[in-house]
Amino acid sequence: MSRLTFTRDELGPTRAYPEQSVHDIPDPIVDISVIERDFGRCQFTDEQLVAMIRYFVGNIWFSRIWTVQEMLLARQIRFICGSDVASLDTIWRGAGVVTLFSAFSNIWDDIRHDPKLAWPRMFFDESNSQRMRTIWNIRLHPTGPTAHGHRWRDATDPRDKIFGLLAISDTSMFGIHGRSIVADYSQAVEEVFTKVAVISLLETEGWRSFTFIGDSTQNRIPNLPSWVADYTQQSQWRPLQLILECKYQVTPSSQGQFRYNEDIPERLVVPYYEFDTVASVCPACWRVYESKNSEVVDLLNLLLSPSPVEPKGSDDIITMLVRTVTADEPAIDIRGHAFDASGQFLEIICCQLWLAVQKKSSTLAQRLLEGEVDPNLLTEALDSVEIRRPPDTLVNDMAKMMSGYRTEKDVSIGARGLETYPGDLSRYATHVGNSMQTAWGKWGADRTLFRTTRGHLGLGPRTAQPGDRVGILQGAKMPYIFRDKEGKEGAIKLVGESFVYGIMYGELEEEGSLEYIQAALY
Repeated sequence: MSRLTFTRDELGPTRAYPEQSVHDIPDPIVDISVIERDFGRCQFTDEQLVAMIRYFVGNIWFSRIWTVQEMLLARQIRFICGSDVASLDTIWRGAGVVTLFSAFSNIWDDIRHDPKLAWPRMFFDESNSQRMRTIWNIRLHPTGPTAHGHRWRDATDPRDKIFGLLAISDTSMFGIHGRSIVADYSQAVEEVFTKVAVISLLETEGWRSFTFIGDSTQNRIPNLPSWVADYTQQSQWRPLQLILECKYQVTPSSQGQFRYNEDIPERLVVPYYEFDTVASVCPACWRVYESKNSEVVDLLNLLLSPSPVEPKGSDDIITMLVRTVTADEPAIDIRGHAFDASGQFLEIICCQLWLAVQKKSSTLAQRLLEGEVDPNLLTEALDSVEIRRPPDTLVNDMAKMMSGYRTEKDVSIGARGLETYPGDLSRYATHVGNSMQTAWGKWGADRTLFRTTRGHLGLGPRTAQPGDRVGILQGAKMPYIFRDKEGKEGAIKLVGESFVYGIMYGELEEEGSLEYIQAALY
């Protein structure tokens, strides 16, 4: 395919801004100094910039799965909207606005909740990746990960979620493993998705393909095994193994072999070690603007009761909690600078606890704002919201943090994880989320914080529940949460990936060899 023209007569309202308006936006570069210096001086408001992008690519037609191959394989693309023509460069720059700059915009909430703007965000990432693969001669992604990246796209036939990507994904391994995927519509949807799942396991290391499955309780395609992704729906949480800086390797040994029999397509036999059992759970993250302030109480009680979870090495309790709710993401802000994640998270916790105390006793809450906070007074405040037996070190740290607050307004700002924006651009809001609040929301959203019967702290899928198993697969980079399969003794089903503090970097095998069994995964 040498040239591609998208022609649509009804892509939006009458043009309000010419192509040149978008074209004049600086090249999108992930560098905060460039954003502040160049994009910050852009003559257009945020609303105008987004209106331009909505005009050119806001139509839901662009979300169709088959448009991906057509656009990425074309040598030249023009976007024709009635009498208006937009170049690829224009769309590229505009997509960069939505993808990169919107996080700093005062209309970020409007942008991120608009499903029509999912297309330019994904197009920017996809086309950038395609350019890099061409420049550096990097092989295409296997079909499984490619299909995962496009799960949000629309297709009338569910099988097209796979067939529509074959030309832009690496299928070279299919023949080697004796299996193949072709656009054969005589195959059932379940057969196509299961075949992709098996090949993905063969093509990726450390059982990594399991991390992309998502919440199988929300599957639209019935009767899929728990280890097979439903590509007709989006994954409900961000896969933890996207944290490339964190070199997870729960079991450094080579990956164990799985057994798959096409006569029993729903079963996968895997080398499995049962590490622990989930004892209690609570939300790992919540919307601070909608908080009832009881969530932080539940979180601390899970951490402290019946006895405090023990940190490792030089970590304190808050550092352990931060490392868990962010899955050990490095504490680096968007400028590339290190930030005090534990301090910022302690501030959020203390301020939300103050709001919870205020609901119980306004007098006690006011006393906490009258100067240096006495640890005994803070213990009384914690007791009022039924947080008992906190370690002295935690109480002292919290008392020191609370001593810096004098007004309810300041506490409310701290409870939402906000800080005054250090730049001088008037278009930005007065306060923006601090770096820890951003990392917390990125990895903790739609996830559960859990505690095990042996006293481990972990981050798991939102569907995890007491009684679930924390299991290790031989050679796995991550631990996984499993659940007993109803009606099949000894069989298990996959719930999702997890992060367990203290075992993510080979600590288990350093303590001794693990005894694996062959488990039937359905």
